[in-house]
Amino acid sequence: MTVVMAEAPIPVDLTRAERASGHLALWTATILLKALPLRHCLTVTRALRHATARRPASCDEAVRHRAAVRSAARLHPGRVACLETALATTLAAAAHRRHTHLVLGARFDPLELHAWTTTGDRIIGEQAELDRELHPVHTL
Repeated sequence: MTVVMAEAPIPVDLTRAERASGHLALWTATILLKALPLRHCLTVTRALRHATARRPASCDEAVRHRAAVRSAARLHPGRVACLETALATTLAAAAHRRHTHLVLGARFDPLELHAWTTTGDRIIGEQAELDRELHPVHTL
C-alpha cells in the first residue's frame, strides 16, 4: 500500500489547555525517545493509548493536537522532526481520551524514513509530496 501525503489546515486559535497538552506530549515523546529503544517507545505508547483512548479522534481533533505539538516545537530546545511530532501527537490525543495511529514508513530511491499520524483514513498535517510516495511499514 502506498500513501500520498495531503496537507491539512492548521488552526491558529488553540486554547491554553491545548497548548499545555502539546508541550507535555512533546516533552514526554522526547524523553521516551531519548531513554528507550524505539520498540519500547512504541510499546509504552500502545499501552497508554489503549488504557486511555475511548474513541478515535476526529480529523479536526487530530489536527488540533498536531497544531499544539507544532506550536510547542517552536519553543522546544531539542530536535523536533517527524518521529517526535507524530509520537507527541499520538500522546496528546491519548491524553484527551482519543486515539490516532502512528505510522512509520519509508520512501525509496533514495531511502528516506518518515513518521506520520493518521485518524481513520486521513493523514494529519503533512505537506503534499508528489515526487515519491511513502510506503507504510508499521502502524501503531
